[in-house]
Amino acid sequence: MSKATAYWDGVSRIYEKMFQKFEPYEEVYRFIKENLTSEMNVLEVGTATGLVAREIAGRVKTVVATDISEKMIEQAKNIKYPKNVTFSCANIFKNRRFSDCPDIFMEKHYTKRKNPKVLYAAK
Repeated sequence: MSKATAYWDGVSRIYEKMFQKFEPYEEVYRFIKENLTSEMNVLEVGTATGLVAREIAGRVKTVVATDISEKMIEQAKNIKYPKNVTFSCANIFKNRRFSDCPDIFMEKHYTKRKNPKVLYAAK
């Protein structure tokens, strides 16, 4: 198990409470939603407990939400989520099993200053 996986497994039980009211997420949601359509298939990398996946699910066709932490994915699956969202434990850099190319690939990252950066690529 990598150090990153061990870390995210360790915070999986408290992650949802830590970030569900996290103000920078609101900025991320606004930015992402401006670029989504109802016909899009989205691959989210680093979903954690699925906060962003659940937020955008109503605007897109499907969301495949992935994380390297099995415990994060377990937490995500235990929270009510829309039917067009699927969760998968995967390291996309090692496991290229996503055969359908998504319309949007998303990865969110926070710097030490907590400024959200969202990287996405559209078809």
